[in-house]
Parts: sequence; structure tokens; C-alpha cells
Amino acid sequence: MLWAVFTIIAAAAQTARNAMQRELTATLGTVGATHVRFLFGFPFGLLSMAGVLLVTGSALPHPGLAFWPWIIDGFLAQIAATALMLKAMNDRSFVVTIAYIKTEPVQVALFGLVLLGDKVTPFLAIAILIAGAVDSHRLMRRSWMARGTIWWFVLPVLVVIASVVGLVMFGRQLGALAWPFAVGALVLGLLAWWLFEADGAERSLLRAVAASILLLIAVFGIVMPSLSGLFPSPHLARYVRAFDCEHPVVAAAGYHEPSLVYLAGTQTKLVDGAGAAEFLRLGGCRFAFVEARQERNFLRRADVIGLRYAPGPRIEGYNINSGRWISIAIYRADAAR
Repeated sequence: MLWAVFTIIAAAAQTARNAMQRELTATLGTVGATHVRFLFGFPFGLLSMAGVLLVTGSALPHPGLAFWPWIIDGFLAQIAATALMLKAMNDRSFVVTIAYIKTEPVQVALFGLVLLGDKVTPFLAIAILIAGAVDSHRLMRRSWMARGTIWWFVLPVLVVIASVVGLVMFGRQLGALAWPFAVGALVLGLLAWWLFEADGAERSLLRAVAASILLLIAVFGIVMPSLSGLFPSPHLARYVRAFDCEHPVVAAAGYHEPSLVYLAGTQTKLVDGAGAAEFLRLGGCRFAFVEARQERNFLRRADVIGLRYAPGPRIEGYNINSGRWISIAIYRADAAR
């Protein structure tokens, strides 16, 4: 989940940087605002590289002569593209310019298709269609855009309500730690929508981005980790890994979830209660996860065959697929110590 958080933060930081550069054009001009990013930012880039080399202990690379023409061409093109972007932001809407910039993956795909002969996959075709929608100037219809900004407030409201319901039902708590971030997201989302016409698209977009960051922190950083009852499989897998034995094997009776097979290993057996007892009978490093509805059959069969087993903890949780609360007892073969 962290990759999603960091991706959103990186995208938000990039958008905020472009917005701040655009504001500088009023006083510094297009060339001056472009220099802020490249010339004035160059010393900080050197400091960042020095920090990486110091921490990792790596040495500076030694590229060949063929490297330099390409890198010089690249940074000159990047500087020119940034200047053109700032010029477009002054002449057109900030939001529309950002929308055009975000078509660059599609442009790369098209150039790859024309120049390198790359195949057109279904996802590439969908991306090209989206780029066509942007190119048809649909985003420049301000009345449509203004109406759509209400979702900058409605979406945080829906997510906060769903989070509270989830915490009460599955976490048996209110998640007080998430409330400051949730309230901040609601306030910023409301201001982004309410002041869109008064403050313009740029400032409203920045507020919406800040609201999304706060919402992501609240949901993925606080709420989701608190809903451990929704995810019994990780608890079961951690219990098995805690034992110092080679090649542990698991059987599950009554809890046949793909996530368990993925976390506990593809050799996991999906059986019933009696089958779990027979599974433990083979001895070795074996574990049986028996859901409450299958537990009577397990114990009856274990008594018939004289099975020696060691009971473990009981995991309480909620099965999303079946929509009910479950209780899973853990048993292990007597030799798995």
C-alpha cells in the first residue's frame, strides 16, 4: 500500500512545483521562472548526489563519450519544455496545461509505435483514446469543470464515512488518530470546491491535492492498519513463520481464501475438518487452520485416529467474501515445535 501513498505524494509535489513556478512568471518572466528550477536548483542536486554517495559508499560513475551528447540533448530539451510549459500556463488554463503534460506517456508510446515498431496493446489503445479526449478540448469547458469540482469535497466525505463505519464494525474503535487528517481533508476539499471560481483553478487544485494527501495518510496510514480483523490470512501466515522448522506445510478447513494460499505457500491444502486431522497425522512441520464450523469434525476425526496435536491460538476476523464473522483455531502436529 505504501507505493500508492508515495506515488500520490510524488504526483502532488510535482503539480505543486509547477503551480509555484507558474506564479513566479508574473515577477520573473518565463525565462527567470525556468532558471529557478534548473540553475538555482543545481546546487541542491549536487548536495543530494553527495548525500547518496556518502550514505551508500558508492563511487561516481565514469560514463563513456557516447553518454555526453545524449545527456546534453536531454537537459536542453527539458529546459526548453519547461519554458514552453510555463508559457502555456500563462496563456491558457493551468489545469488544461497539466492535462496536456500528462499525455507524455501516450506520446512516448506513439513514437515507439512509429519509430521502433512497438505493438499496440489494449491498454495502449485505451491510453490513446484518453489522450484524444484531452486533445478535443473537453477539459477547457469551465462550466463542466466547475461542476465536477464538487467531488473534491464529496469524495472525502464518502471516504471518511466509510472509514468510520469500517472502524466501528471491524476495528471496534473510532480511530481518533485519523481524525485530524480526515478533518483537514474535508476542510481543504470544501475550500477547493467552494472557492474554485473565486480563486481560480490553480489554487483550488493545490487545495484538492493537499486534501488527497491528508486523506491517503488517514486511510492507508491509520485506518487500514487498524482493520486487522478484515485480514485474517496475514495473522495465520505470521504464526507459521514464527516456528523454526524447515518446509512448513499448511492445511485450511473451512477458510479457503486465495490470500491464505498466497501468504502461507502454494502447497497449502484446502480440506474439511476430517481432512485437516488426516493431514496432521502425517507429522512433521504441519499446521491446520480449522474454522469454527469444521472444528467438531476435526476433533471427532482426531479422536478416532488417536491424533496427537498441539492447539495454538484462535484468530477472530471477518471473511469479506462470505460476509460473516469467522473464528479460526490453529492446530499443529505434535512434532512442529
